[in-house]
Order: sequence, then C-alpha cells, then structure tokens
Amino acid sequence: MGIQARAATRGGGEIHASVDAYAKACFQGSEVQHLSTDEDSPSLHRVFGIALGQEGRGRQALIFVLERDPGSGGLRELARSRPFDFSDASGRTDFEIIEAQSERRFSLQINARSACGVHVTIYRFAQHEKGTWVLAGMDTRQPRCGENGDLELAATSSTNFLTGRRVDQAYRNDRPTRSSSRQLSFPSFPLAEFEPFDSRHHP
Repeated sequence: MGIQARAATRGGGEIHASVDAYAKACFQGSEVQHLSTDEDSPSLHRVFGIALGQEGRGRQALIFVLERDPGSGGLRELARSRPFDFSDASGRTDFEIIEAQSERRFSLQINARSACGVHVTIYRFAQHEKGTWVLAGMDTRQPRCGENGDLELAATSSTNFLTGRRVDQAYRNDRPTRSSSRQLSFPSFPLAEFEPFDSRHHP
C-alpha cells in the first residue's frame, strides 16, 4: 500500500496536540517527518511547516499553516497544499529551511546539491487580505565550478509573482557583473496547488 494522505480540512477543524501529531495525521501508513517554525518563532500565533511521508523510495510532502488554539494550547489547520511527490533517488535534494517573516508571510528553502555546489531555491508565501494563501515570489542561487576547481556563485534571480517583476544577476569570480530586470505576467499560484520546480514559475 502506498502513502495515504488524509483529506484537507476547511475552517474550524481538528485540534492537534503538536506539530508532530498533525504531521502524522496528514499521512497514513508511512514514516513521517516534519520541518516547522514552531520552536524558532514561539511568539507568533501561526506555525508554518512542511510534512513528509515516506514509504520505501517514495516520498510525498505538503506545506501547512497552523494556528495556535489559546484554549487548548493545541494547533488547528488554517491552510495546506495538496500532497506532491518529492522523491529523489540521488538523495541530493531536500527541504533545508522554513522561516516565518510574520503572521502572514513565510518562506521555504530547497537545496539541490551537485558536484559544483548547492543550487538554492527559496519560495515565498503570503496571505492575501481576503485570507487566501499564495506563492508570492521565488529566489534562486546557481553555483558553478570555477576555472581552478573552486566553487563559485554563477547567478541569482528574484521573481515577484504578484507584481510580475523578475531581476537576474550574473556573477564572475563571485563578483556581480551584468544584471537585468524584466516585467512578466504570471497566473495566480495558490498555496493549495503548490508544487516545487513547477515550469510555470520560470519565464
């Protein structure tokens, strides 16, 4: 039997004793891990995180937003993405950091390791005034092998999906060289439909 993800709850919902309990409730019949802002941002009412369910070589993940329940001290689900496949036979790609910027903004960093360094992708999420959570932006850092075999920064990019502005910066010998800015058009990317490395995120 493969990994089973429970159906998403909407509004109200079950109260979970901890992030670990919530993550285990998300996936059934699998080994579960999670990464969250629970301990790093105890002053915030909201907890942002990612749950991973693994069975054999298969691995699924989902991003979640929880709210602390003042009465019970537990956690209630506010929003989450649908489960997406995050299997990597090489074991070189993984979730690295999830960080809360405020009650309405958080970011998720994914690192992909290679012989020439670490490719970094940072996804930035935000809550609209109407309450909907969306993917608001994406930053990337691309490495390369230098002439002497040293690892160097090759390029960075920063894309704002809400305004459509993208900035690209090239590097040589770890120093910035040319940069460019473009105005692009993107569809809305709801958190509920998020999947990393989506081709629609790139112009």
